[in-house]
Amino acid sequence: GGGPAVVGSSGQNVADILRYSTLEGALDVLDMMLQWRHLAPTAPDTLNCFPLSDHDPFILESCPLVLFAGNQETFGSRLVEGQDGSKCLLVTLPPFRKAGSAALVNLTTLECSEINFDVAHMTQ
Repeated sequence: GGGPAVVGSSGQNVADILRYSTLEGALDVLDMMLQWRHLAPTAPDTLNCFPLSDHDPFILESCPLVLFAGNQETFGSRLVEGQDGSKCLLVTLPPFRKAGSAALVNLTTLECSEINFDVAHMTQ
């Protein structure tokens, strides 16, 4: 409660964790970042970031309703529940220029679906 409803990134943080861990997919990384309550645990060591000495802006103070990462290989979603009963929808999105799609999320039910804007398939 009280935190942002939607938190996301352009995906470099997810790619960096995949590069240096045994996690197998972007949804698994998002799940772990939520458990760790940190959006960029590899920064500034292997992920370029300006180091700050007085605070860490990547700490998740509370559980968001939606945690997403762009520039991933595929679209995907997973609903996870914390030990305190809080729910979070994890979403991965491929680059729009590659997939021509976006996510449609119902913030009340946390249902998620991919919507496609590929006009080549709409002209038939």
